[in-house]
Amino acid sequence: MAEPRRGIAGVAIAAGILMMLFQAEAVVVATKVTFDLGTPGVYLFAEEPSCGGRSRATPCSSWDGTFTSDDGKVTRAGVGLAGQLPKGFAKGDSVRAFEVGDPNQVYSPEAKHGDMIWMYYMMGGMGLLAVVLGSCYLWWYRNHD
Repeated sequence: MAEPRRGIAGVAIAAGILMMLFQAEAVVVATKVTFDLGTPGVYLFAEEPSCGGRSRATPCSSWDGTFTSDDGKVTRAGVGLAGQLPKGFAKGDSVRAFEVGDPNQVYSPEAKHGDMIWMYYMMGGMGLLAVVLGSCYLWWYRNHD
């Protein structure tokens, strides 16, 4: 009866390691966003921001713009802006943003309060929990058969 449980523990460990590997880069980005460890600058909208609904509560997003750091050393064109934007922005407007090394997007200051940032931590934590519990199970029952 212990052999099937050992197999399940092995699968849990393997799945946990894969979850942590897939989330590693995202957790680094999320940490930089959460603790403002990026390069501050300005994001210029290259096109009209996309707003999901008619409600004023529905946030807008931008998938094409140019980021320029405050010191002028970093300029990136064709990047998106992560974080919820209120309605009212138009092509050519600019907002504060920061760059953390993500090749596809820069982040608004509001991004650190978004659900996706915490999702990365939760997924990495669940992977770690699967590895720890699976390892503890195998260690505990190694001589108890």
